[in-house]
Amino acid sequence: MSRRIMNRESFNPPSLPNLAASRCWPESVILANRAYIADCKNPTTATAQSRDGHTVQISFCFAEAPVISYFCAHCYNPRVKVEFFTEPIIVAGEGAVVVLRVHLSSPLLSEFFIYRAGPGLPSLERVQDPTGYNSPIFYLSLLGIASCDNDDGGSCLLVGFRNRLTHYEVYVYTSNTKTWSTRRLDLPPGIRAIRPQKVINLGRGLLGWVDLWHGILIFNAHDEQPQIQYVPLPLPMPLNKESFRPSNRSESCPMLFRDVICSSSGEIKFVELEQRQRKIQPIPQELEDVRQESKDVCDRDVLDDSYLMSCAHMDDLPKEETPSFVGDGWRAVTWSRLISSNCWQKGYVIDSDDMQSTYEVLTSTQRDKGVEMSRFRDLFSVFPTLSLNGAGDLLYLKSTVKFKDLNGWVSSIDIGKKTIKVLKPYCNGRHIPFVQMFRSCVLCHHLTVLPDASIIPTRQKPTAKWIPPLGQLLKLNIDGSFYAETNRGGWGVIVRDLLRSTFRGSSW
Repeated sequence: MSRRIMNRESFNPPSLPNLAASRCWPESVILANRAYIADCKNPTTATAQSRDGHTVQISFCFAEAPVISYFCAHCYNPRVKVEFFTEPIIVAGEGAVVVLRVHLSSPLLSEFFIYRAGPGLPSLERVQDPTGYNSPIFYLSLLGIASCDNDDGGSCLLVGFRNRLTHYEVYVYTSNTKTWSTRRLDLPPGIRAIRPQKVINLGRGLLGWVDLWHGILIFNAHDEQPQIQYVPLPLPMPLNKESFRPSNRSESCPMLFRDVICSSSGEIKFVELEQRQRKIQPIPQELEDVRQESKDVCDRDVLDDSYLMSCAHMDDLPKEETPSFVGDGWRAVTWSRLISSNCWQKGYVIDSDDMQSTYEVLTSTQRDKGVEMSRFRDLFSVFPTLSLNGAGDLLYLKSTVKFKDLNGWVSSIDIGKKTIKVLKPYCNGRHIPFVQMFRSCVLCHHLTVLPDASIIPTRQKPTAKWIPPLGQLLKLNIDGSFYAETNRGGWGVIVRDLLRSTFRGSSW
């Protein structure tokens, strides 16, 4: 059995506020991308069988943002010992569906599981393996989710994306037939090749593969020969331009300062964060006498052994300290557009210096000699994350005293009102500081069970009934539709009498 790659902090999920008393799920949620390994059971728990017949159990623990919600994974088999090779991660999330990638006992062949919050009780389904154990599908770390054409509330398409140098390969999994298919995607001339960091669902089967360095590649997941639309992203802010140099991109992640979502109204929203920083000079150290002596060996006429032996300890002298940097406030800008538009419209420009905030945080001072109160603007703020919750314009930021600190705070900022709503601490001993640790999530909005395990009563949709006209009168009904992406539409009319006999009907 291969040695597991697991952080010990992943076995200790943090405690969250009890939601059973409130009998409602949070309005806004940010969900950790990496699982905790724990046998946790609650109303969101669902199980499925793995490739080798092991039981995989997934449970979600929600809290109101900016507290970070998380999910717990557990695997067991009464006949054999089984354990995860590494923590399961979320590779896709859309509405009521989350897709997880799981490695059981081996780092080579991954398994994908589809978690559905609804309709009905939460469920977990294993994605069928593709043909051939050398398939690149096993190594996908990013998937898109689109609903099927004949969506019955549970079926969906999972879409993977891979650059093959001369073209792209698109891998599509249909959940109702449990089969994979492969499609070729050729880039038209003039469209830049991309390396996506996230996927957004644009509705009607359209998926946007977001390269936060450059732009969004859009195509319809239902098409056998997809047609491509490319949407360039806004130019970088002045202090971020250095990160956009090709030589610097390997050392930086665009998610540190950019994010893109698609709202429930079909509007694409973009945000960019510009972090300012200032230099702090190091505290001078007392130099030992031997360091103050001349370093030029030519200044001596004789080099005796005792002197040479005394110089050996110079290698152990502390290195000269380099200047450190701290946060000096930040600025953010939002842009928005429709898919059919040919331009971005500026939304809000917000500066931390303009925000009315009394938030101060307790931080350790230089060299850990004590504690002091720091202003929010003095923190390093990265990973701007736009909320998928439709109420208001909320932005979540991860903030630390120093960029590489493991512990810090998550803030919820109302962009329109330019205020910090909430600032919550977090402990991040199991994540890399420059890797995104959470995502905006609306999964709990689709749960049909409450935190106290009671069932949410389903509301039956009222059925529309046609009311016939009276006497010798005729009734004229008109209906129409419009598809914004193609600028096409249609409408129709029908004329009926008291006996529902059709006198006239037409459509255009």
